[in-house]
Amino acid sequence: MPLPDEATNAELNNFLFKVIDKASPYYLAEHDETKTLSSISDMTFAQLQIPDQAIALMWLGINAYAPSYGAKPIPPNEMGNIDNVHDLVAAVYATMQK
Repeated sequence: MPLPDEATNAELNNFLFKVIDKASPYYLAEHDETKTLSSISDMTFAQLQIPDQAIALMWLGINAYAPSYGAKPIPPNEMGNIDNVHDLVAAVYATMQK
């Protein structure tokens, strides 16, 4: 699935990728096939082997630092409905349009 324009939003996309990379045990940034946000956009958290505790920490990091990129915190009721990278990115970008 296409993501928001990566050139225009490179800093935010890099931040989101780093948060996901830290949550996954796979060292995504070290492999050519998974080293960008767009390359993992179709993956679920389960495919990335991200445990529930890491998902919670991932959301804490996003909500703490995304405002410095122009996004707003994601409400807890929305977090629980997201189980894949594309929807996570879409949720963050949706807060920028509110």
